[in-house]
Amino acid sequence: MRYRHEMDLMLEEAHADRERLELLERAHLKDPDNDNIRAQLASLYIDMGRHRKALELLVGHRFRSRHGIWFLTRLYQHANLGLGRRALKMGNPDRALQYFRDSMQPLVTLGEDLSKFRGQTKSLYYIGLAEEARGHLKSAQRAFRKAASRHLAYLPDLQVYRAMALRKLHRKAAAERIIRQVERYLERGVGLGTLRPDYVHYMRSLIAEYRNDPVGASREMKKAKAAGWRPSRALHFSWKRGVS
Repeated sequence: MRYRHEMDLMLEEAHADRERLELLERAHLKDPDNDNIRAQLASLYIDMGRHRKALELLVGHRFRSRHGIWFLTRLYQHANLGLGRRALKMGNPDRALQYFRDSMQPLVTLGEDLSKFRGQTKSLYYIGLAEEARGHLKSAQRAFRKAASRHLAYLPDLQVYRAMALRKLHRKAAAERIIRQVERYLERGVGLGTLRPDYVHYMRSLIAEYRNDPVGASREMKKAKAAGWRPSRALHFSWKRGVS
Protein backbone atom coordinates (compact mmCIF):
# COMPACT_ATOMS: atom_id res chain seq x y z
CA MET A 1 0.00 0.00 0.00
CA ARG A 2 1.59 3.26 -1.13
CA TYR A 3 1.56 6.09 1.39
CA ARG A 4 -0.73 9.00 0.60
CA HIS A 5 -1.33 11.79 3.07
CA GLU A 6 -5.01 12.00 2.08
CA MET A 7 -5.47 8.27 2.76
CA ASP A 8 -3.74 8.63 6.14
CA LEU A 9 -6.11 11.44 7.09
CA MET A 10 -9.12 9.39 6.01
CA LEU A 11 -8.03 6.39 8.08
CA GLU A 12 -7.31 8.64 11.07
CA GLU A 13 -10.78 10.16 10.85
CA ALA A 14 -12.32 6.67 10.68
CA HIS A 15 -10.19 5.52 13.67
CA ALA A 16 -8.97 2.62 11.52
CA ASP A 17 -5.81 2.17 13.61
CA ARG A 18 -4.72 -1.22 12.25
CA GLU A 19 -5.03 -0.17 8.62
CA ARG A 20 -3.31 3.13 9.35
CA LEU A 21 -0.52 1.35 11.24
CA GLU A 22 0.14 -0.91 8.25
CA LEU A 23 0.17 2.06 5.89
CA LEU A 24 2.53 4.15 8.02
CA GLU A 25 4.93 1.35 8.97
CA ARG A 26 5.36 0.36 5.32
CA ALA A 27 5.83 3.97 4.32
CA HIS A 28 8.42 4.50 7.06
CA LEU A 29 10.41 1.44 5.95
CA LYS A 30 10.53 2.82 2.41
CA ASP A 31 11.31 6.40 3.43
CA PRO A 32 12.81 6.49 6.96
CA ASP A 33 14.01 10.09 6.54
CA ASN A 34 10.52 11.46 5.88
CA ASP A 35 9.75 13.67 8.89
CA ASN A 36 5.99 13.72 8.36
CA ILE A 37 5.64 9.94 8.13
CA ARG A 38 7.88 9.46 11.17
CA ALA A 39 5.85 12.00 13.21
CA GLN A 40 2.49 10.52 12.19
CA LEU A 41 3.65 6.99 13.01
CA ALA A 42 4.96 8.12 16.41
CA SER A 43 1.62 9.83 17.05
CA LEU A 44 -0.26 6.63 16.19
CA TYR A 45 2.00 4.60 18.48
CA ILE A 46 1.10 7.05 21.27
CA ASP A 47 -2.59 6.54 20.57
CA MET A 48 -2.13 2.77 20.70
CA GLY A 49 -0.22 2.93 24.00
CA ARG A 50 3.06 1.86 22.41
CA HIS A 51 5.15 4.57 24.03
CA ARG A 52 8.52 2.87 23.61
CA LYS A 53 8.01 2.48 19.87
CA ALA A 54 7.06 6.15 19.65
CA LEU A 55 10.17 7.16 21.55
CA GLU A 56 12.40 5.08 19.27
CA LEU A 57 11.12 7.05 16.27
CA LEU A 58 11.79 10.40 17.92
CA VAL A 59 15.27 9.65 19.27
CA GLY A 60 18.25 9.39 16.95
CA HIS A 61 16.70 11.32 14.06
CA ARG A 62 17.21 14.98 13.22
CA PHE A 63 13.96 16.63 12.16
CA ARG A 64 13.82 19.76 10.04
CA SER A 65 13.18 22.97 11.98
CA ARG A 66 9.49 23.54 12.73
CA HIS A 67 9.93 26.84 14.64
CA GLY A 68 7.82 26.41 17.73
CA ILE A 69 5.00 24.09 16.68
CA TRP A 70 5.88 21.77 19.62
CA PHE A 71 3.99 18.76 18.29
CA LEU A 72 7.14 16.61 18.30
CA THR A 73 8.13 18.00 21.69
CA ARG A 74 4.76 16.98 23.11
CA LEU A 75 5.05 13.53 21.51
CA TYR A 76 8.44 13.07 23.15
CA GLN A 77 7.07 14.30 26.47
CA HIS A 78 3.99 12.09 26.27
CA ALA A 79 6.00 8.96 25.39
CA ASN A 80 8.29 9.46 28.38
CA LEU A 81 5.35 10.18 30.68
CA GLY A 82 3.60 7.01 29.51
CA LEU A 83 6.68 4.88 30.18
CA GLY A 84 7.18 6.62 33.52
CA ARG A 85 3.60 6.03 34.65
CA ARG A 86 3.96 2.36 33.73
CA ALA A 87 7.19 2.07 35.73
CA LEU A 88 5.55 3.81 38.70
CA LYS A 89 2.58 1.44 38.54
CA MET A 90 4.98 -1.54 38.43
CA GLY A 91 6.65 -0.33 41.63
CA ASN A 92 9.83 1.09 40.10
CA PRO A 93 9.83 4.79 41.10
CA ASP A 94 13.54 5.23 40.33
CA ARG A 95 13.00 4.22 36.70
CA ALA A 96 9.81 6.27 36.57
CA LEU A 97 11.63 9.34 37.84
CA GLN A 98 14.19 9.09 35.01
CA TYR A 99 11.44 8.97 32.41
CA PHE A 100 9.64 11.91 34.01
CA ARG A 101 12.86 13.93 34.08
CA ASP A 102 13.54 13.05 30.45
CA SER A 103 10.07 14.35 29.57
CA MET A 104 11.23 17.74 30.88
CA GLN A 105 14.22 17.83 28.54
CA PRO A 106 13.08 17.59 24.89
CA LEU A 107 15.78 16.95 22.31
CA VAL A 108 17.13 19.75 20.13
CA THR A 109 17.09 17.22 17.26
CA LEU A 110 13.29 17.50 17.25
CA GLY A 111 13.83 20.79 15.43
CA GLU A 112 11.44 22.87 17.54
CA ASP A 113 12.03 26.14 19.38
CA LEU A 114 11.94 25.21 23.07
CA SER A 115 12.63 28.69 24.46
CA LYS A 116 8.93 29.41 25.04
CA PHE A 117 7.63 25.89 25.67
CA ARG A 118 5.54 25.94 28.85
CA GLY A 119 4.02 22.46 28.96
CA GLN A 120 6.00 21.04 31.90
CA THR A 121 3.26 21.15 34.58
CA LYS A 122 2.27 17.52 34.05
CA SER A 123 5.90 16.34 34.09
CA LEU A 124 6.60 18.21 37.32
CA TYR A 125 3.51 16.72 38.97
CA TYR A 126 4.61 13.19 38.07
CA ILE A 127 8.17 13.90 39.21
CA GLY A 128 6.60 14.79 42.56
CA LEU A 129 4.69 11.49 42.63
CA ALA A 130 7.84 9.52 41.83
CA GLU A 131 9.87 11.32 44.50
CA GLU A 132 7.03 10.70 46.96
CA ALA A 133 7.09 6.98 46.12
CA ARG A 134 10.86 6.97 46.69
CA GLY A 135 10.34 8.46 50.14
CA HIS A 136 12.04 11.74 49.17
CA LEU A 137 9.31 14.00 50.50
CA LYS A 138 11.25 17.29 50.33
CA SER A 139 12.08 16.71 46.67
CA ALA A 140 8.45 15.78 46.04
CA GLN A 141 7.24 19.01 47.62
CA ARG A 142 9.68 21.04 45.50
CA ALA A 143 8.34 19.42 42.34
CA PHE A 144 4.72 20.01 43.41
CA ARG A 145 5.50 23.68 44.17
CA LYS A 146 7.01 24.14 40.71
CA ALA A 147 3.98 22.50 39.08
CA ALA A 148 1.61 24.66 41.13
CA SER A 149 3.43 27.84 40.10
CA ARG A 150 2.63 27.35 36.38
CA HIS A 151 -0.25 29.67 35.47
CA LEU A 152 -1.53 28.35 32.15
CA ALA A 153 -5.19 29.30 32.01
CA TYR A 154 -5.26 28.75 28.24
CA LEU A 155 -4.40 25.03 28.72
CA PRO A 156 -7.26 23.62 30.83
CA ASP A 157 -5.83 20.09 31.17
CA LEU A 158 -2.58 21.44 32.62
CA GLN A 159 -4.65 23.58 34.97
CA VAL A 160 -6.12 20.37 36.38
CA TYR A 161 -2.61 19.01 36.98
CA ARG A 162 -1.75 22.29 38.64
CA ALA A 163 -4.75 21.77 40.93
CA MET A 164 -3.53 18.25 41.70
CA ALA A 165 -0.15 19.69 42.71
CA LEU A 166 -1.82 22.31 44.91
CA ARG A 167 -3.80 19.60 46.64
CA LYS A 168 -0.55 17.76 47.37
CA LEU A 169 0.67 20.98 48.99
CA HIS A 170 -2.50 21.02 51.16
CA ARG A 171 -3.79 24.12 49.37
CA LYS A 172 -7.23 22.68 48.75
CA ALA A 173 -9.08 26.01 48.47
CA ALA A 174 -6.77 27.22 45.69
CA ALA A 175 -7.05 23.85 43.94
CA GLU A 176 -10.85 23.93 44.11
CA ARG A 177 -10.95 27.42 42.58
CA ILE A 178 -9.03 26.15 39.57
CA ILE A 179 -11.28 23.11 39.18
CA ARG A 180 -14.41 25.29 39.33
CA GLN A 181 -12.94 27.54 36.62
CA VAL A 182 -12.28 24.52 34.40
CA GLU A 183 -15.78 23.17 35.07
CA ARG A 184 -17.31 26.52 34.10
CA TYR A 185 -15.22 26.52 30.92
CA LEU A 186 -16.58 23.08 30.03
CA GLU A 187 -20.16 24.07 30.86
CA ARG A 188 -19.93 27.15 28.63
CA GLY A 189 -18.40 25.16 25.80
CA VAL A 190 -21.07 22.47 26.01
CA GLY A 191 -23.83 25.08 26.15
CA LEU A 192 -22.48 26.95 23.13
CA GLY A 193 -21.60 23.80 21.24
CA THR A 194 -18.00 24.92 20.76
CA LEU A 195 -16.26 21.96 22.41
CA ARG A 196 -15.95 18.47 20.99
CA PRO A 197 -17.76 15.80 23.09
CA ASP A 198 -14.63 13.62 23.25
CA TYR A 199 -12.62 16.52 24.69
CA VAL A 200 -15.31 17.28 27.28
CA HIS A 201 -15.33 13.66 28.51
CA TYR A 202 -11.52 13.62 28.55
CA MET A 203 -11.46 16.75 30.72
CA ARG A 204 -14.13 15.31 33.02
CA SER A 205 -11.99 12.20 33.44
CA LEU A 206 -9.10 14.40 34.63
CA ILE A 207 -11.39 16.19 37.07
CA ALA A 208 -12.60 12.83 38.41
CA GLU A 209 -8.94 11.82 38.83
CA TYR A 210 -8.36 15.02 40.77
CA ARG A 211 -11.30 14.11 43.02
CA ASN A 212 -9.84 10.63 43.67
CA ASP A 213 -12.72 9.02 41.82
CA PRO A 214 -11.13 6.23 39.70
CA VAL A 215 -14.52 4.78 38.77
CA GLY A 216 -15.73 8.16 37.48
CA ALA A 217 -12.43 8.78 35.69
CA SER A 218 -12.61 5.40 33.95
CA ARG A 219 -16.26 5.95 32.98
CA GLU A 220 -15.55 9.38 31.46
CA MET A 221 -12.48 8.10 29.61
CA LYS A 222 -14.53 5.27 28.09
CA LYS A 223 -17.05 7.88 26.93
CA ALA A 224 -14.23 10.00 25.52
CA LYS A 225 -12.80 7.08 23.54
CA ALA A 226 -16.27 6.11 22.29
CA ALA A 227 -16.66 9.70 21.04
CA GLY A 228 -13.34 9.52 19.19
CA TRP A 229 -10.78 10.72 21.74
CA ARG A 230 -7.14 9.90 21.04
CA PRO A 231 -4.19 10.95 23.27
CA SER A 232 -2.50 12.68 20.33
CA ARG A 233 -5.43 15.11 20.19
CA ALA A 234 -4.10 16.64 23.42
CA LEU A 235 -0.72 17.31 21.84
CA HIS A 236 -1.69 20.02 19.36
CA PHE A 237 -2.07 23.75 19.95
CA SER A 238 -4.69 24.64 22.57
CA TRP A 239 -7.14 26.01 20.03
CA LYS A 240 -7.20 22.65 18.27
CA ARG A 241 -7.83 20.57 21.34
CA GLY A 242 -11.46 21.02 22.19
CA VAL A 243 -12.83 23.34 19.55
CA SER A 244 -15.11 21.89 16.91
